[in-house]
Amino acid sequence: MFHRKLMKERYYKNTGFSLRRIVMAWAMLLSLNVSAHSVMDDGHHVDTLSLLERVSLHTNAVDWVIGIPNLAVEFDVKARNYNRWSFMAGVRYRPAMKNTFVMPVVYNIFEVSLEGRGYWRERRATPTGIFSHHRMWYEKILSCRAMLPSHPTWVFYRGGYVAYTKYSFLLKDAIDGRQGQAIQAGFTWGFEKPLYQFSDGNSLDLDCGISVGFCMHKTDKYDVDQQNNAYGITEKAEKWKFNPIPLPKDVHVSFVYRFGNYPLQKRYRWRYDADVQYRTVMDSLYSDAESRALQKYIADSIYSVVYMDFRHVYDSVLAVRTAEEKELQIEQTRKEIETLKAESEQQGEALFEVEPGKAKKEKKSKGKKKKEEEKTEAPEPASEDVDSQDATEQEQAQLMVTRKEDNDEV
Repeated sequence: MFHRKLMKERYYKNTGFSLRRIVMAWAMLLSLNVSAHSVMDDGHHVDTLSLLERVSLHTNAVDWVIGIPNLAVEFDVKARNYNRWSFMAGVRYRPAMKNTFVMPVVYNIFEVSLEGRGYWRERRATPTGIFSHHRMWYEKILSCRAMLPSHPTWVFYRGGYVAYTKYSFLLKDAIDGRQGQAIQAGFTWGFEKPLYQFSDGNSLDLDCGISVGFCMHKTDKYDVDQQNNAYGITEKAEKWKFNPIPLPKDVHVSFVYRFGNYPLQKRYRWRYDADVQYRTVMDSLYSDAESRALQKYIADSIYSVVYMDFRHVYDSVLAVRTAEEKELQIEQTRKEIETLKAESEQQGEALFEVEPGKAKKEKKSKGKKKKEEEKTEAPEPASEDVDSQDATEQEQAQLMVTRKEDNDEV
């Protein structure tokens, strides 16, 4: 028991000494004079980077503080100063220590990761238009637009990562240790700023950021078996488990060493700023886009006003016309009903008057037949009357002749 306590004290003493040395070295690096190398490159030309200038080395000071050696290699995708994409492969490894007795504290880890990053610099935004600045905090974190860029020499990045980790932790005697494997994937965000440029052209930068994501793990529990001087498994994991809560993979305050005479101020620039010809083309496209947007805004505004006025008048006229048409339809329907009603009444009266009409016609036909019969039965009296009439006329004519003769004689 006494030997175990002594081993624990030596472990903490050695760890504390190494941590103090790392913190002191880190403070010395941060105290370097960087004011002479904080000017942004304003050259308007496209540069071609060599293969070595596209490579940079990263090491996380936070991992060193907690006793995890680490190293990552980053490689730019394109050999241009306006390239803004890169891939980075890293490893973190703290091996298991060989001791005669089992250690009361276990802190072993092995991790390999692959990360993709997209860099950007702050750009001056416009109050309105295509490049208007964002106002929400979650938009500002991932946006390059700023009304007043405050860090022209800094570069911001966002990206994603995947990692495989094998670990073993035992920190207290009262709590079981954990050992197992994990597969992680998530999102990373941060920024880089220049620190120092050496006389040979190489440069040192500071990288600050965080990585958060989801993981699947398969973890066993174990404890210290003091009698057998070994670690014993207390609970064996049978299958992988998924953690639905996003967890931080690491917080990195890293130092970045870049090769070649090409510091951070010249890297990850906007193509617009690096190429005069490209800037001229982009300006023309931007002015065309702005003019089209302005014309569309004016047209939409005028159309909106005219449309609203038209709709207001149209709706009023339509309501009046609809009411008039309904009244006209009601009137026509009423007239049609009255016409149908009158026709039905006339048809009813005609049905009732069929028999009386026939009687009148029969009476008239009987009267005509009777008169015709009377005329046919008595033709002789009619001839006698004609002869008597002719005789009277002859007598009158003779009387007149005699009177005339008497007058002549006189």
